[in-house]
Formats: sequence, structure tokens, C-alpha cells
Amino acid sequence: MTETLVKIALSIGLLLTVYLLRKVTFSYFLKDMEPSEQLNRASTIRNVSSLMIVLLIGFIWLSELQNVALSLAAFMVAIVVATKEFLQCLLGFFVWSLNRQFRIGDWVDINGLTGQVVDVDWVKTTIQEVNVAGDYSYTGKTLYIPNNTLLLYPAKNLNFMRRYVMHSFSVVREANVNIEPIFEPLQRELETLVEPFRETASRYSGFLHQRMDVEATQVAPSINLSTTELGKNKLTITLFCPTEQVGELQQQATRAFLRLWHEIQPEQPAP
Repeated sequence: MTETLVKIALSIGLLLTVYLLRKVTFSYFLKDMEPSEQLNRASTIRNVSSLMIVLLIGFIWLSELQNVALSLAAFMVAIVVATKEFLQCLLGFFVWSLNRQFRIGDWVDINGLTGQVVDVDWVKTTIQEVNVAGDYSYTGKTLYIPNNTLLLYPAKNLNFMRRYVMHSFSVVREANVNIEPIFEPLQRELETLVEPFRETASRYSGFLHQRMDVEATQVAPSINLSTTELGKNKLTITLFCPTEQVGELQQQATRAFLRLWHEIQPEQPAP
């Protein structure tokens, strides 16, 4: 307490001393100068005296100022740590505003979360989840993704998949039946399934080729035969079809395959 009183007294004394010196200087050393020069010198004296006051007061209260600076630094660090996630979300929104990787209504994939973007604000991106691993329908779930995720993971724009998608699915059967005779009739069944939208799909494939500079998508359905790890036959069917019809077309193609498979099975006795 005594040290504080001494510093207060020194500060007051310093202020009074500088004030008196300034008055004496103005009264005796500047009175014979030209008015314009007098103003310039007076301004210089005020600036120099003010700087001296700041430096000397700072020297007197140096230890206290150091404590205050440390306290402020600790406070600022605590604020930054506490609001780090929020600040990162703001930065993520700023980056999105500059780049516009996606817009409201687009289908996106952000760190494995896929859906339609319905809102983007300062803190989060809101999407309606889409089941891209199944029939591309809405799951009914609303996902809230913090915008700092946009700084850590790439945002994949899947907007072209909203209308048409290259959909593949597999059917697995026992290996004791030769399914090669199925290929031609099954191919004809698939051609019949895609016939209603073949022309539109072809135009959309050309649009993707021109717009995105990617290789034109194969519109005709394809069939590939492989085996599983257990040695069973695995038939993979690929269709370029309207997204909203994926589930229905997969069911029709699967039923067509099973019907053909049961037709040939009696003709191929088990070994």
C-alpha cells in the first residue's frame, strides 16, 4: 500500500512538474517569436512533454502494467480457446461464401454425410439426408453440420445425381447353376425397362459431358459376372436411370433375373 501511495505521489509530482515547465517555456521563451512559429513550437513542446509524461508514468507503474498485460493476455487466450469452434465455424462460412462449392438445393457429400442443402448460416449447414447407398430417397433425417467441417473435409457436390444416376446392384446365387444362358434374355429385359427414358437419359449424359467436361455416361444397361469370396455367382447390373425410379427399377430387374434363373435351374443338375 505504501509503495502504491509513493507511486501516486510521484505521478502527481511528475504531472505538476511538466505542467509548470510547459507554462514557463510558453511564457518566457516563446513570447518574442512570430505567431506562426510560436504555434509550431508550442505544438512541438506539447507533443514532447506528453510523450515524456507517458514514458515516465509508464516507468513508474511498470510492474503494475506488466501484471495488467499478463491478465489481459490470459483473458484473451481463454476467450479464444472458449470460442475456437465458433470462430472456426465463422471462418468456414466465410470460405463457403467466397468459393460457393454448393448452393441451397444442391445435393452434397460432406465427410460422408449426404443430402440436400436446405440452409446455410454463420454457424452450420443444414441438409436433408439422402440414402445414396440405397434407393436415393430422403431418409427423413435433418443433419446439422458445423461450418468448421468445411475447413477440414472437401464438400462433394452431387447435384448432377438429383435427376439421373449410374446405379449398380448385385444379385448373388449358388455356383452350381450355369447362369450364362440368362445373359441375353436378361439384357433384353433391361433394355425394355430403360426404353421409356432412354432418349432423355442420352440427352442428360450429353449435357453432363459438355457442362462438366467428363466422359459421356453409358446409357445402355450392362451386366457383369463375378464371384464372391465364398465362390458364389455374383451378377452386377448397372443402369443409368432417373434417380426417383431407382428403387422400382432395381426391383423389376431383380425379379426378371430370378424368374429367368428359376427357368434354367432344373436344366442344370447339381454336381
